[in-house]
Amino acid sequence: MYPLLGRHAWSLQIQESTMAVGLGSRQAADEEARAEVEVLNSRLEKTRILNTKLAASLSRLEGSGKSVQEAIGPLYGNTQRLQVLGASMFSKLHISRICVC
Repeated sequence: MYPLLGRHAWSLQIQESTMAVGLGSRQAADEEARAEVEVLNSRLEKTRILNTKLAASLSRLEGSGKSVQEAIGPLYGNTQRLQVLGASMFSKLHISRICVC
């Protein structure tokens, strides 16, 4: 390849072979990086899909919660009124027992 230039020719051959190996390892590193980016993009897409599903589930849950709240609201109000009425009746019975005795 090179005329006999002694040590200089040998040095050039080593430099060229080192460059060739360097290019090969760089290409391999680039391919590995591309593969990692593909994996990360795939995971990101799966995360986006999960986020969309979670948002839809949350929306349905909020709707169900509002329906339950609307159904239970009157029951809760009636229960509170009955508790107040019961407490009032209990206190009146207690007072009447004290007076009768």
